Amino acid sequence: MSYDLEIAKQRVGRVFRYLAEMHRVRTPPIVNLEDRGWVLPLDGLPRSSYVHTDYSFGRPGDPQAEDEPRGGVILRVGRPRESECPEPSVVIKNWLKPGWDRVDANPDEIVKKTLKGQPFSDSDQRVEAFDKWMDHKREWESGERKVLEALSVFADLFELRSRFDRESEKYQLFLADGMLVVDQDGVKIRHPILTQRVELLFNAAVPEFCIVDTEDNPEVYVPLLRHAALGGTAIQYVTDAIADKHFHPLAGERTSGFLKDFIHRFWTDGEYIEDREDIPDATGPYLFRQPHLFLGSRNQGLGENIEHYLKELPSFRELPESLLRIVGIESDRESSKIDAETGEPPIVDLLLTKPANPEQAQVIQRVEETGAVLVQGPPGTGKSHTIANLIGHYLAQEKSILVTSHASKALRVVRNQLAKPLQPLCVSILSSDDASNKQLEESITGIVNYLASTREAKLVKEIEQLTEKRSALKTQRDELWSELLNAVKGEYKYSEVQGEQLSPSDAARKVAESAGNHGWIPGPLADDVDFPLTQEEVGELYALNAQLTPEQETLLSGSVPPLETFPTPKDFATVYDDLTDLEKTRIQAGQEYWGHDDQDQEELRGFLKQMKSAVAALERDEEWALDC
Repeated sequence: MSYDLEIAKQRVGRVFRYLAEMHRVRTPPIVNLEDRGWVLPLDGLPRSSYVHTDYSFGRPGDPQAEDEPRGGVILRVGRPRESECPEPSVVIKNWLKPGWDRVDANPDEIVKKTLKGQPFSDSDQRVEAFDKWMDHKREWESGERKVLEALSVFADLFELRSRFDRESEKYQLFLADGMLVVDQDGVKIRHPILTQRVELLFNAAVPEFCIVDTEDNPEVYVPLLRHAALGGTAIQYVTDAIADKHFHPLAGERTSGFLKDFIHRFWTDGEYIEDREDIPDATGPYLFRQPHLFLGSRNQGLGENIEHYLKELPSFRELPESLLRIVGIESDRESSKIDAETGEPPIVDLLLTKPANPEQAQVIQRVEETGAVLVQGPPGTGKSHTIANLIGHYLAQEKSILVTSHASKALRVVRNQLAKPLQPLCVSILSSDDASNKQLEESITGIVNYLASTREAKLVKEIEQLTEKRSALKTQRDELWSELLNAVKGEYKYSEVQGEQLSPSDAARKVAESAGNHGWIPGPLADDVDFPLTQEEVGELYALNAQLTPEQETLLSGSVPPLETFPTPKDFATVYDDLTDLEKTRIQAGQEYWGHDDQDQEELRGFLKQMKSAVAALERDEEWALDC
């Protein structure tokens, strides 16, 4: 290497430590669960056939929590259908105020005390009808409240889904448990410490929402532990324990045992509370189980990821070119690729799957030379197109490619820019896990089907044929490029005319100046070609040209119509015979009735009225009228 690897590691380590600290300062931890933008306590979910789960959320009657969660669907929420309030009797309907059909309507406030000076209670029939209707309404309200509670959860998840659609690159959904409550320097911490990333799926055909597990491992909320003044050794112990045992937030005794160990290990007066009714008696830090769903930031683990990188940095044998340049170190990568004879970097054989302009080709050339290129440009300038070409180029070199982006939309654009045969090889892991898994299945299926339908020998032969065809096309392109270059040079090359050197511009000026005198000359004739006209014919030709009028010249200079547009002799004879027969008929008979100087439009309207009146009798249905 042309640089000191240890010095480079020290500098890169300082940069990443700075980034980690800056991230912690710019994104302070949320230590109170109520400060989250969206929270759903699972132990407060309504019991309804539309809200289904196989897990224990700590509610009375929930199934026993399992030590090993089954994975898959955690919560399923359908959209319930609301029913209408029972219709009141006509005896009391006019006595009810607006809003009588609401679930939360107060019976004492929905009845008018008097109507037209008559008290409501004066009629036993009205009172009896009202009491009977209220019995039906209370029975309806009992079931409808559960429907409205389930509908409220559905609407809450629907709003959350809309938020994900707008800002999917910003947020992610977490399942959490192990509520830690600590008074730290006058600031109350109340937040779960154990988190698991989950995914929100929506089936519009039902409609139904599902909260499902992801393949990510459970994690401890490290920023919260730092805020609670836990040291690095303690935090490392907790993270290692979770990574080793995978304590799921909805697991049973295993997770409870981990939470007990946590609160007792790090606080001398820490207390694990089994029954939440005992919470008011707690005097020090305490921890209890209460599962929640909350909306968190997608970069929540950025600081921890940087720490993992710093931990692995000492074992690196090489550093990326881009990081070396950031810390002010130049490697010999670019100079090592300079050709000793020409002093220029070698021309890279670009294996592109899409057309590329010179600037895009230069980007790929520079990546090969230097290992890192920064490309900037507004939308629509071809950045995604260039990335797609880079992917094809590196796949041809049997390399794997990772494309990262702040937003999943940009990855979808790049995938769509790829050549169709390459798209099944791409799997996106930034969007939903369900979509990523489907893409992975499609990729595997496509690869297996392709390999099953072809043979290695056939592929090798096809590669050889394509390579030969590509070489021939490159040769043809180079020849055409050379011809084009010579043609362009010809526009600036001097020509010798009768011993005089003329530039193309001077020759063009002479031709323009002499056009009036010599413009009739058709061009040079070959020496071995006989002149097609005699001297007398030439004189006759010029004499005829002098007799032509401008209209005749225009007609003669026009294009000759194609022969196939003319009728055949047989068709022409038929048309001619038809015209002859037509002339023999009295085509002008009755012409005097069709137009003379005494006619106008008003008379025509009067004539039309008379005609309508004359035929009106024929429109009658009576038989005698028709007989007449």
